[in-house]
Amino acid sequence: MILSATLPLFLLIFTQPLFVAADGSSERRHIYDGGVSNNKNTRYTATVNIGGKSIQATLDTGSTDMWRVTKLMGADSFTDLGVTQEFFYGDGSTTIQGGIVTGAITFGGHTVHQQAFLNVTVVCLPQNKGLDNCKSDGICGLVGLGFPDFPGDISDALTKANKTDAQRVGQPILQNIFEQCPGDGQFFALSFSREGDPQGPTAQLDIGKYNPALESVRDEPKWSVYPKGKKSWNILAKGMSVDGKSIPWVVNQDGAPKGDIIVEVDTGTPGWFLRLEMRDSIYSRIPGAAFAKDSKIGSGGYWRADNDLWVVPCTQPANVTVDFEGRSYPIHPLDLSTVTYQVGPDNVNRTVCVNTLTNGGSMVNGTKDMLVGDSFLRNVYAVYSFGDDNEDPYIQLLSQTNADKANDDFMAVRKQLLANGPPELAPEDLIRLYQTGSSSSDGTKSPGNANDLASNKDLSSSASPSDTSSGGINWGPIVVGLLAANLLVVLILVAVSILNFMRRDQPGRTRSAGPTYAPVRGKDEGLLQADHLELPVQPYSDPYTDH
Repeated sequence: MILSATLPLFLLIFTQPLFVAADGSSERRHIYDGGVSNNKNTRYTATVNIGGKSIQATLDTGSTDMWRVTKLMGADSFTDLGVTQEFFYGDGSTTIQGGIVTGAITFGGHTVHQQAFLNVTVVCLPQNKGLDNCKSDGICGLVGLGFPDFPGDISDALTKANKTDAQRVGQPILQNIFEQCPGDGQFFALSFSREGDPQGPTAQLDIGKYNPALESVRDEPKWSVYPKGKKSWNILAKGMSVDGKSIPWVVNQDGAPKGDIIVEVDTGTPGWFLRLEMRDSIYSRIPGAAFAKDSKIGSGGYWRADNDLWVVPCTQPANVTVDFEGRSYPIHPLDLSTVTYQVGPDNVNRTVCVNTLTNGGSMVNGTKDMLVGDSFLRNVYAVYSFGDDNEDPYIQLLSQTNADKANDDFMAVRKQLLANGPPELAPEDLIRLYQTGSSSSDGTKSPGNANDLASNKDLSSSASPSDTSSGGINWGPIVVGLLAANLLVVLILVAVSILNFMRRDQPGRTRSAGPTYAPVRGKDEGLLQADHLELPVQPYSDPYTDH
């Protein structure tokens, strides 16, 4: 199956963008809560038990595929149906191949005793990293949460091979669960956690029922899938706002009603894709943010259609909302910028924050205006309903982000991160460093640093000995001569005082309370005292110094 998106979702399973936790750790780990695990805010997986063996499988609302990598899993019990299948992703260069098998599968608290899936034996990936990642990371499969009857899916392959009961066995696992539980609704609901944020929501998957703590989502508006009959989770929105002001939006001509934009909601996308005009309009309104054209600075782990990016101050929050008819959903500032540790062209390791919302290229210039992934979904409890005979499919969204509290949360998380990690460089200086090899031409201060050292060199070293004042006088020798004379006077006075003291302390002599002399202190003399010595400042280039 060839996905319409340019970015292969399959690649997201076998790539590991850097995520830096609030404690500065970059170790790979999962966060398990509510049945869903969070892998560095880039992939959300659920435990799937297949034939008695449990794996972590990525949750993907953008497909109906279901498969697992077998080569490293060992033998287990399933029935081979004798039908091979190959799934194509992206531009067709990324593929997985294997045989369609059936077996008992437990997913989301439900067991389907005869469920078909692809038993993957061949993975064709750039740099051939697929199987190694499965072995090391434990994410060895995918569960599609999309609409049934998708062309080229497993059910389609079994039907073409004239297999008995192909429709029931081969349909997506959600459809089999719904048939087993006719009393429950034909929907699933997801809440995603935010790693590194102790105040964030928990990760949760609910099938046919609501999370009791979030059941008020029942009363939220139902955003119908658009257009009617569409086999993807596309809905209509009004746009986005920054600080309460709507950003101008270039609407595509794919039939969306006037004043609306088409938004796809996809759990298989870690980031957030939109048109470059919208990206620039959003980040240009964040104080201190700077734009880098065709930059060599890292992307922060998120794919983008160009090499442009926005570098933002790591501790600068922004008030951004996604707007629907009568509803606005605040986006947590932590989801608007991505933190990475990067070694620059000067071989210095730094903390860098870049835009999470990126240019989606052809993905947002055709049938949709915006593709929102996990960066958006961490802010809502999302219900995906397949509808029924009386109601079309829809999505409901319950906000889980309080804009006022989110800013405080953001500052606490980012300040702790900067305290434990490498230093940050001001966005404009960082961009200049990558462009010219020099980080500063105007003494711009570095944000988020308690000891901002605007200049790490002594002021006197900035001028050459031959520099003269506007009057043409060379002041260097004069200043040196005055300092030398001053020092000589001090030494003479000290010597005289010592001799005088020795004479007064001779035996038989009586001390008298005569007048004393206190030398006048020159303005630079204090630099000669031990407690005023100007020691070299700690190098700003030290990557792990907590300033």
